[in-house]
Amino acid sequence: FFFQAEDGIRDSVASRGLGDVYKRQDMFKDKYTPLLVLFLNLGSWYVSYAMVRTLSNNIEATLLLVAYYYWTKIEQKYSKADTIVACIYAIALFVRPTSAIISVVLMFFQVSKYNMTGAKNLLRALVVYTLPLCCLFIAMDSLYFGSLQITVYNFAKMTLFFKIQAIFGTQGMLWYITSALPLMLFTYLPFSLYGFIKIMREIEDGTIFYLVTIYWTAMSFMLHKEERYIIPIIPYLILSAGYCLGSAKRNYPKLIFTFIVVAVCTQIVFFCVWNNTYKIAPLPIMDEFRNDNGKDVTSVYFLTDCYSTPFYSHIHRNISMDFPSCPPMANRANFMSEKIELFNDTAKFVKALMKRQHYSHIIVASYFDKQAGPMLIHHEYKKIKETYHSLFEETPRGYEKEIWFY
Repeated sequence: FFFQAEDGIRDSVASRGLGDVYKRQDMFKDKYTPLLVLFLNLGSWYVSYAMVRTLSNNIEATLLLVAYYYWTKIEQKYSKADTIVACIYAIALFVRPTSAIISVVLMFFQVSKYNMTGAKNLLRALVVYTLPLCCLFIAMDSLYFGSLQITVYNFAKMTLFFKIQAIFGTQGMLWYITSALPLMLFTYLPFSLYGFIKIMREIEDGTIFYLVTIYWTAMSFMLHKEERYIIPIIPYLILSAGYCLGSAKRNYPKLIFTFIVVAVCTQIVFFCVWNNTYKIAPLPIMDEFRNDNGKDVTSVYFLTDCYSTPFYSHIHRNISMDFPSCPPMANRANFMSEKIELFNDTAKFVKALMKRQHYSHIIVASYFDKQAGPMLIHHEYKKIKETYHSLFEETPRGYEKEIWFY
């Protein structure tokens, strides 16, 4: 999906790249459609945007796509494909626990296709390969954190039992359909929807239809939703778009060619616009600190939402940086994080911050500046620079349009 996608086009021999995963799918009846699907993937604005920003989601999507490819090679007799799929199940599960949704669907279809033989092969693969790998990953996590850590249980506890993810915001059940997919697919959307219906009608096993539908339904029940959570189904939806356009090309070649060119060109234009208007302040801020000629930046506090801090690995300098804490609130109904205190009473929070420590620089989101600005000026800070951030970033306090340097 994201890595080595060109290999299936470039190489005449069988490739290990994901281009080959698309190229050799049995559902395609011609050589043109697989290449079209690859072209649509490479032209997708969201694929290009997300591939450098959401690493774990991309790895999950890639692993599950490869698992699906080898799953189609599983036969009644136990083979190498069973082993590969079983190993990928374990790896994907510990990259992101949500991968279990697609894994369980594929397991169900394997059993239903081959009955008891399929069940025996699946059980053998799970016991011999998946279970030991899961135990290895649990041991690695536990050694690192110094206590027993089971990723799937931790995810279920945070998401299902305590529903702590709601602190990041909640969206309605249909948010993925009404907001996320139209944004992520953009001009591919009508072709994806029609191709999805065609696959449901024309492909006998209907696996892709059930994979996408069940995964989307399960993720829709989660209180907090983000576009990146449904990245694993995007390759199947782009595949559906390619299937739709490839099928129609035989009857309307010139019209379909025009549709493809327009769709991909608009994707590229949207990618350029989005990358210059949405959440663009973090890197300029880090550049400002990293390239500080006067070396007067010694400590920085970010008066921003705690999940909007940009400094993780960009600065490469010995500068102390801090931001409002926002730990999960499991089993602590009256717990007040620094984030909540900041949003509830910015002036009071800043006043306490100034008493606690003096920072050489303060970064302030525009929606805090009305209350924080006078307090900072009172403590002899000066507003030295403004950086544009985003047109669309909405927070509990309003839109985060600019970032101020003090």
